[in-house]
Amino acid sequence: MTTQVKITKIGDSFVLPLSQEMLDKLGIPNGGEIEVMTSEDVIVLRSLQTNTRKQEFQKLKSEMFDKYEDVFKALAEGAQ
Repeated sequence: MTTQVKITKIGDSFVLPLSQEMLDKLGIPNGGEIEVMTSEDVIVLRSLQTNTRKQEFQKLKSEMFDKYEDVFKALAEGAQ
């Protein structure tokens, strides 16, 4: 998705307006946080919600493997 927007100054900050459609597509809620990166003449905005979901999934996966470690080992040994 490509769109043109106008940067606006509000107080001491500059605002880059993003459409609701774009925020929805990225899964960013109102008040959500994004990571802003720059390289040469490019600005990259990345949803932190995605990273948070990934971290939560990794945490739950680790907890599950810890909780059922004996079961997984038994299943693996039975498959031999």
